[in-house]
Amino acid sequence: MDTDSRRFESFQRGEATANADQRRTFPRVPSVPAVGLADADPLAVFFLRSLRSFAAIISTPVFGGYGNSQMLKVITFDAGNTLIRLSRPVGVTYAEVAKQFGANLNPIDLEHGFRAAWKTAPRLPDLPEPRSDDGRTWWRDVVLQTLENARVEVEPFDDFFDAVYQEFALPGVWRLEPGALELLEDLRSAEFRLGIISNFDRRLFEILRHVGISDLFEQIVVSSQVGAEKPSPRIFQEALRRFAVEPAELLHVGDDEKADGAGARALGIQAFILGLAGSGLRGLRELVGLAAP
Repeated sequence: MDTDSRRFESFQRGEATANADQRRTFPRVPSVPAVGLADADPLAVFFLRSLRSFAAIISTPVFGGYGNSQMLKVITFDAGNTLIRLSRPVGVTYAEVAKQFGANLNPIDLEHGFRAAWKTAPRLPDLPEPRSDDGRTWWRDVVLQTLENARVEVEPFDDFFDAVYQEFALPGVWRLEPGALELLEDLRSAEFRLGIISNFDRRLFEILRHVGISDLFEQIVVSSQVGAEKPSPRIFQEALRRFAVEPAELLHVGDDEKADGAGARALGIQAFILGLAGSGLRGLRELVGLAAP
């Protein structure tokens, strides 16, 4: 499942306003120069990756049709690898929990096993209601596959899984991305309504409280409670319903082009995709007209 030093000079900053009723517009973005990353300004190297796709997106009718008259009211964020990220590798946490059960496991083997399990885990089907187990069965399969990939065992497994599952909701396991808190506070001061749209479960509510940002969001939409994961339209529709806004009035920010980008744009929701490690938050500031911190 999370520096913000990226900048690209061809973005033009929109005007910030403290008046919630005043129109908020996206700046015009010129075409991205056809240069390789090695030729780019060092300050733009990371942000250039996401800007290339973003510049193409805003040239389509989804953005271009609105011109400068579009009102932006709501900004939603993905959680993991966008606003928050794990403080240490998954394999390290698994190994430490395994010690409680008398197993001395190699964190690197567990990390490799987890990554392979994560890549091959099937996407859950959409349901018309919240998932009855909050997604625990899916995670149980991932943890079991992790151990099998690493060719190790921890017994009793069900007790080990319960301990691992709870471990990832404890304080200190997750941390905020640099600049995230300041960004969220400034967006609130500019009277944007904020929310979360995340492929997560109810543990996310605890995690957001631990990192100190829970109260900044008007709505927190998690997939296990909707019964659908991004890029399914249903989870984005649920966010629109809760905020009572039109798709064109919402901007979604995330790190995954397919889940966050394509999923949002399929409904006419504007999307901003960050680059590696959640960076690009400064680019988002410029996009919505906030001054640098």
